[in-house]
Parts: sequence; C-alpha cells; structure tokens
Amino acid sequence: MGKEHTVFLALGSNLGDKQKNMLTACEEIEERIGTIVSLSAFYITKPEGFVSENLF
Repeated sequence: MGKEHTVFLALGSNLGDKQKNMLTACEEIEERIGTIVSLSAFYITKPEGFVSENLF
C-alpha cells in the first residue's frame, strides 16, 4: 500500500445548490482518493478578484 499523505483542500461553489455541490464533491473525493477526516462549516462569501452576481 502507498504512503499516507495529509492534504488540506479549500473548495468552493457558486452555481446551483451550492451546499449539495460541495457534499457531492466530498463524496467523490472519498470514493476516488481517500478518507475525509474533518470538514469545516459552510461559509458564504463574495467573489474575490472578479465580478459575479453569484455568491460562493
């Protein structure tokens, strides 16, 4: 078996059902890459570096 690695990911979504998109992404990560040990709360933020009507 390969060596374990600790990885920190910052994910975002600004289209459709944002929370569902994020949970689906987490499911895909667990299926394809490995165990997710911890998740933060969901945060709503304005776009940075570009203009968009959609919040993240």
